[in-house]
Amino acid sequence: MVRVVCPSCGRVTDTLVGGLCPDCFRALNPLLVQKKEIRLEECRVCGAFRLGGSKWIRDAGKLEEEILRRLTSFAEIRGVVQELTLNLERNTIKLTVLGKAHEALPESYVEAHELRFKISKTICDSCLGYVSRRKTAIVQIRARGRELTRDERTVIKNTLNVLSARSASKGLDHVPVEVKEEPFGMDIYFSSSAVANEFVRMLSGRLHFDVLETSKLIGVTNSGREKHRLTIRLLLPPFKRGDIVNIDGKLFLVDGIASGKIIVRDLITFEKNTLPLSRLNLNNVHVHASKEDLEEGIVVSNDGISVYVITSSSREMLEISIKHGRQAALFTPGSRVGILRKTDEIILVPRVLSG
Repeated sequence: MVRVVCPSCGRVTDTLVGGLCPDCFRALNPLLVQKKEIRLEECRVCGAFRLGGSKWIRDAGKLEEEILRRLTSFAEIRGVVQELTLNLERNTIKLTVLGKAHEALPESYVEAHELRFKISKTICDSCLGYVSRRKTAIVQIRARGRELTRDERTVIKNTLNVLSARSASKGLDHVPVEVKEEPFGMDIYFSSSAVANEFVRMLSGRLHFDVLETSKLIGVTNSGREKHRLTIRLLLPPFKRGDIVNIDGKLFLVDGIASGKIIVRDLITFEKNTLPLSRLNLNNVHVHASKEDLEEGIVVSNDGISVYVITSSSREMLEISIKHGRQAALFTPGSRVGILRKTDEIILVPRVLSG
């Protein structure tokens, strides 16, 4: 029997499959390759699932069967496959494949794959027919002069999920009829004005915003009663986490925003302060530079006298004198910083990573 060397791993083998030893051929030729993400819809109310426009499914076993039936629409099956087993868990879709990548391989084997998927929350047809008999309230969420950030959208969606979870004990009115998401903001429709106000109260503990309520006559019931639609407009401040703001002539980094307060860091002393937010003092807060406008850099060294930073874009080396002890602690070697260039000086800004 002729023995040959595998060109990939260098091992001596009796058999080459596709020019490689069996182990290397298996490693380079999986039985399944996922081509695109699986998109699932989940009903906020009853927990039913739908795959790519198919029928709504409430039984987990039938959903697994449907995913297997449509497997080739988002994955490529290779080689000789004898059996496929799918297990749907809350956060994973696991697929077990029995087969072999080439007929010349001596025996079949098992591969385990974890499939990529994304779940979007919506309302199934049955539940929608119940909750959408009327859209009596809309909550419009905007930010003054800017788009909503990813963190702000996450807070809003998480609050909606908490509210929807109450539907089991308090009724389907707690599930929003429709959620429209645009770059400039979000519109959330409710079948109950009381629940819309409850949502606003819940959100007010997580975000700061001004509230404007209006009511519009939209018709008359069969009994002659007027029908109104309530619109609640929530307006978030023009600044967000990571922005540089000017307050009474001094520059501050916005380190955090919560209901009724803003956490800022003085860019001279680098001391943190918490300031109350109200419509009166909001007029004194002006955005000097947005987080996205700041140059990025990496601290190369800090000798206690100066901080040396290299810019990410032009690879320019900057030397910034340390004026306060807090600077030395904030700007350690390897840390990422923002760079704010003024006419007469350069200010290093601690990075606020989220927001």
